[in-house]
Amino acid sequence: MTAPMVFVDLDGTLTRTELLPAIARRAGLDEEMQRLTDDTLAGRLRFDVSFRRRVEMLRAVPIATVHEEILAAPVFERLLSMLLEHPERVVVVTGNLDVWVAPFLARHGLRGMASEADVVDGEVVGVRTVLNKGTAFDRFPSEFSIAIGDGANDAAMVRHADLGIAWCGVHAAARPLMEVADYAFAREESLCRFLQQWW
Repeated sequence: MTAPMVFVDLDGTLTRTELLPAIARRAGLDEEMQRLTDDTLAGRLRFDVSFRRRVEMLRAVPIATVHEEILAAPVFERLLSMLLEHPERVVVVTGNLDVWVAPFLARHGLRGMASEADVVDGEVVGVRTVLNKGTAFDRFPSEFSIAIGDGANDAAMVRHADLGIAWCGVHAAARPLMEVADYAFAREESLCRFLQQWW
């Protein structure tokens, strides 16, 4: 059996929380941020539009503070541990900003694709590009692919994969994602047991 390449979302998939709302709490912007995040996850607001708004809200938060929040975020330990058995087969595909998620990827020795930030004098001043997750397969081609995500912006990635999984571990997966996923899981143990067949 061909070993799979696993493309996995970060916020709410590897982490047990959505990261931007966690960062927003530090800046006292949690209510507005949560509203935007909920609308985005549900597919009511396009990810690229929502993401640019949310980054604009968080521009004043120092990058170091963002790093602290992301590195402190609880993770799905069993899932992450399993993926780290073969990190060369894992690509973290996140709409989050490259400059924000870099320490998380470095800590775990994982490759990643992310939206790109414009940074001036060590501060995020905007979003240069918003990642289209469907492009991950062009950059990391494989004979057999698995994709795991939870939000509407994961639908393109999950639809493109040979095996697409909607993850409901933090909240219900977005409807656009559920419409294209082959499987859906809400318990970490069940997801890992399923993935173990190919791992």
